Formats: sequence, C-alpha cells, structure tokens
Amino acid sequence: MKKPAVKSLGRNGVLLSSAALASRLLGWVRITVLIAIFGATGQLDPLLAAFRLPDIVFGLVAAGSFSTVLVPALAGLHARGEVQRARALLASFFLLIGSVLLLLFLLAFAASDLFSEVVFAGMSIASRAEARDLSRILLFSTSLLALSSIGAAAAAAADRFIATAANGIIYNLGTIAGALIGGAAAGGFGAAIGTATGALLVFALSLRALANSPFRPSAPDLRDPMIPQLFRSLAPRIASALSVQVLFAYFIGIAAGLGPGSITVWSYAFTLLQVPLALVSSAMATAILPRASRMAAQANLSALAGITRESIGVVATLYAPMIWVGIVLAPHLVGLATGIGSSAEAVGQMAALLSILLLGLCGHGVTALLMRIFYSLGDTVRPTLSDFAYDVMGVAIAALLLPTYGLAALAVALSASAWAQAALLSWQIRRRVPQLRWWDLFGQQLAPLLLALPAASAAYLLIAQLDNLGVSPVTDLVRLVAGGSAAVAVYLVALFAIQPPASTPLAVALFKAVPVMRRLVRLGGARSRWRADA
Repeated sequence: MKKPAVKSLGRNGVLLSSAALASRLLGWVRITVLIAIFGATGQLDPLLAAFRLPDIVFGLVAAGSFSTVLVPALAGLHARGEVQRARALLASFFLLIGSVLLLLFLLAFAASDLFSEVVFAGMSIASRAEARDLSRILLFSTSLLALSSIGAAAAAAADRFIATAANGIIYNLGTIAGALIGGAAAGGFGAAIGTATGALLVFALSLRALANSPFRPSAPDLRDPMIPQLFRSLAPRIASALSVQVLFAYFIGIAAGLGPGSITVWSYAFTLLQVPLALVSSAMATAILPRASRMAAQANLSALAGITRESIGVVATLYAPMIWVGIVLAPHLVGLATGIGSSAEAVGQMAALLSILLLGLCGHGVTALLMRIFYSLGDTVRPTLSDFAYDVMGVAIAALLLPTYGLAALAVALSASAWAQAALLSWQIRRRVPQLRWWDLFGQQLAPLLLALPAASAAYLLIAQLDNLGVSPVTDLVRLVAGGSAAVAVYLVALFAIQPPASTPLAVALFKAVPVMRRLVRLGGARSRWRADA
C-alpha cells in the first residue's frame, strides 16, 4: 500500500476514533447521569427497556448498515465519473427508505403495548406502561436517525466523515440535557424528549453534510437498475441487524425478570463495553470500507489483504491493554458511580459483567473489520450467516448458564459468541482472499496480549500499594489515573522494545500522533526500522 493511502486511512481512522470515543464516553456519562437521577433500583429500567422496540425498527431498515451499501455504490459511480447518476440513486434510496420508515413507525406505534406486555413481562404493570409510552417517543428519534444515516453515508463515500463523527455526540448530549432538565420529577420522559431533540439536530446536520457533498440528491430515478441491487444487498443486512436487535431485546427481557435494577446494571456494563468498541474497531471499520471497496473493484486482492492485515494489527495492539488493564480497573471505573445512585452490590455486579465482556473485545474487533472486507467484495450472505450463528450461540449459552449465573450468563454468552463469529468469518475470508494467513488474522494478536499482562500487573500492584499507604482515603478516580498511567507506560515500553508483528505502519502512524510516543519511536535501534515502516 502506498504511503498516501496509509496516511489517509490513518487520518480518517483517528478522526472517527476520536469522535467515537467522545460519543461513547458521553454514552457512559449519559447512563451515569441517569443513574445519578433515578438510581439503580429499578426506576430507570422502563427507560432503558423502551429503547428495544425503536432499535428493532432501526434494524428492520438496517439503518446502521446504510454505509455498507451506499458507500461502495456511490464511490464506484463517482470513480467512473457518473456523478449525476449517483445523485439520482441517492434521492431514490432516500425516498424509498423514508416511505418504509413511515410505515414501520405507524406499525410499531400501534404494537408498542403488546411488545411491552410480552417482552417485559417480568416488570410491574406500571413499569410496562411507562416503557410503552417512552418507546413511542423514541420511535420518532429512531426514524430521524435512520434518515440521517443516509446523508452521513453519502458524505462518507466522498471520504468526508464529519457528519458521521458528530452524530453520536449530538445524540448523547440531547439525552443528557433532557434528563438534567426534566430531573426525577419528569421520570424517563425528560430523557426521551431530549433524545428526540438530539435526533432532530443530527438530522439537520446530516442534511447539511449531504448538501455539501458531491452527491447532493437530484430528481429520483426509480428505474435505475442499481436500486433493486442496493435493496438486495441490504436485505441480508436487514436480517442481520434485526437478529442482533432481537437478541438484545431477549437479553433485556431476561434482565427484566431478574429483579428491579437488573436492566440498569446490565445496561451500564454493556455501555462501558461500547467505549473501546467505538474507539478502535467501529472507527477503523468505517474508515476502511471506502478504500477496501476501491481495491475490491480493481480486483487487487493483495492490497486488500494488506489493509486487512494492518487494520487487525491496529486492533490487536490497542485492544490488548484495554482487556487486561480494563479487568484490573473495572471495579474502580464502575465505582465512579458510587454515591450517585448505585449501591455497593450494584457496582460489584457491573464490574464483574464488564470484566467478562472485555474478554470478547478482540473477537468483536476482528468481526467488525472482516465484515467490512466482505461488504467491499459485494458479499453480504456470509456476514449475515455469521450474525445468525452469533445470535443462536448467544441465546443458547445464556439459556444454559442463566439458572446458575444470572446476569453473568449474558456477558459470557456475548464474549464467547464474539470469538466464535470471528473464527467463522476468518475461515471464510481466507477462501475469498487467499493472501491472508491465519497468522494475519489471529496470530499477530498473541504478542500484544502477552505484552499487556505486565502492564495490567503494574496497574494492580500500584493500586494495591496506594491502598496500603493508610494515609487518607484513596478515591476510585485516583486509582484509575495512577493505575492507568502505570499500565500505559509499561505497555508502551514493552511494545517499542520488542516490536511485535502487530506493530504495523498504521499502528506507528497512530502512535506518532502523540509527542511522547514520537520520542519513544526514536529510541535506540528501533529508529531505523520504524522510520522504514512508516
């Protein structure tokens, strides 16, 4: 791969990673604020449960996958100079998806009462009624977000990711503002109305991004033969996205039957998992798709294998310390919620769930990247089948372990299913791109995972030493900062000293973005090799 391609991919990845991290951190702040207002004793459960039906509607149009359909199509037309056709295609897609969304909105609105009664049967009658009413408000915001995804995807096809980067931030700020303004007196309705307001702002931003892109919509042309092709490509994604949302609804339904506050505890741990997922794999997967689509269109499988190898290297290098160090810091990270609504028992449950969920991090990362490679090759069947396998395994493991382990069964199910799905996709991608080896997909993860163990040990020992000082109470924030700093320092020293295969040019580019890391790169004999790689 040429240097400009690597730098461009790295730049887009850094932009999306930064925005995704901010969005997920705001997601953590959002649920922490909600717990501070409502507590973790069950009052928040109806609001968190209310998102399930809107998310299923979101999955029914596969709005989260619009970019995987539109980006290759629009980028291909643009590369061939057919800009006007691309604009008409986008307008047609917007019109058809909008019509489907309107129909689904009306159906879901009418079915919200039945959905709450069936899925959330473990909740009280009053809580089910509140979840129903809140879901109707959230259906409006979900519909706007789905339409916003079209504009963001069109901008991404031109390698413009500002709208994609800002959407999650605005959305979360809306929920936080609504919750703070409404307070406990408004129940979940303040947060729901704030969510709808944030979605409206996201929609306005996406329209502006669309207007400034090369793919400004023109008059729709419903006769374009690419339209049925797009929807045929979208169909497997609909099945895939829908199955995942049904799985999550199933998990929330299980949590609803485990007592008041269980939905809140599970949602908090799951929200924390989204931070590393968005920071690394989701951002890299979004950034890799346009470039991988061009390589696939040129039948350049060697380059496609190269970008896959490098991206997995970045994921492994960054995820390894997040797993082991995250497990050490989990009690203190979750402990930040102590005193603002969470009991000690709830904090312990959240930390345990987060630790289990972190074990599946690399599996989720490899899966996200390989799915984009399949999409760039025009293959939607294999990713969809792998999602079905993920869902079936998740349900089976959860059902098997639930009687004994309760909420922990859900976390084990997600982590185990993530690794199984990654293995399945890896086996399948090697048949399409024979230049990829098993080492490229899994072997290069071993060195970073081993190097992260001393970093986690350093964090654990430092925190233990702080607790043994006996001078003054050591807060969770102090433990996090001290333990996290020690872990990062140890990991970077080990990484730059040993230089494992996962340290690809992309990883070097990301590391060089930080001045301290840039100085470390120039240390010793590593200087010449790292400069050659970069």
